[in-house]
Amino acid sequence: MRLIELKVPTFFDSDLPDMQRQPAGFSLYRGVLVQWDEDRDDRVLDFLDALPAAVLDSLVIIQEARGMLAMRWANRIPTGYTEGSLVDVTGDLWTIGNSRAIV
Repeated sequence: MRLIELKVPTFFDSDLPDMQRQPAGFSLYRGVLVQWDEDRDDRVLDFLDALPAAVLDSLVIIQEARGMLAMRWANRIPTGYTEGSLVDVTGDLWTIGNSRAIV
């Protein structure tokens, strides 16, 4: 018999992005915790759909607020997703305002 160790990301309240004082709810989508703001811009889901699988697999939390993204990653931040980077979201350019590894 072989013992397999499972690695499950664990995060805390302090790991959540704080671009919005009071989150307007949370969803789990494609294995990522989506932290909604008051306008619930669902284009963030299109952004997740367009991410390469290797990038999506390391993303733990995402929040959109006023055309900016905050992202929390397992282990390391992938190239192209650091703070200040611009990303295409259904034809609009959004800025990654906050990006950090938490696990």
